Amino acid sequence: MTVQPHRNLFEKQVDLTRALIALHRSMDMHIALEVMPHLDSGSRDVVRDLLEHLREEDAVHPDLLVYLDTSIHEIRKAITAGKIIEQVPIPREQLIGCTEAFDTQTSYTPAAKALQAALPPMERLQKAAQEAHELAEAIRLSLKLVEVE
Repeated sequence: MTVQPHRNLFEKQVDLTRALIALHRSMDMHIALEVMPHLDSGSRDVVRDLLEHLREEDAVHPDLLVYLDTSIHEIRKAITAGKIIEQVPIPREQLIGCTEAFDTQTSYTPAAKALQAALPPMERLQKAAQEAHELAEAIRLSLKLVEVE
């Protein structure tokens, strides 16, 4: 039986940061090609701020989480706006004990479907950024607790 060596906090932080950088690297192209064409002008302005941040700042910049959260919220709103719910009558021959009933049928516009497909990579980047920042904050606060005055 082999025992894996324990990784120290620095190694864990490097691994989290490396994953964050890998996701960050291609996100601007993903957003430009897969998200922006499917948004209305108001949502596009919000997501454009994220796009500019991705291009101008490094992956570990603390504001990344704010931009991601706001953009993901706008994308989810656009998906919800593209949701079509229809009441479809159930054929009379299938009804038991009533004369009329309806079933709900949900569909999405092509733009909403495209945004649904484009959202998971952004959510992965958000999760990676959150994990990296939380571990860094935990390390920082732990060092502060054990600091000798």
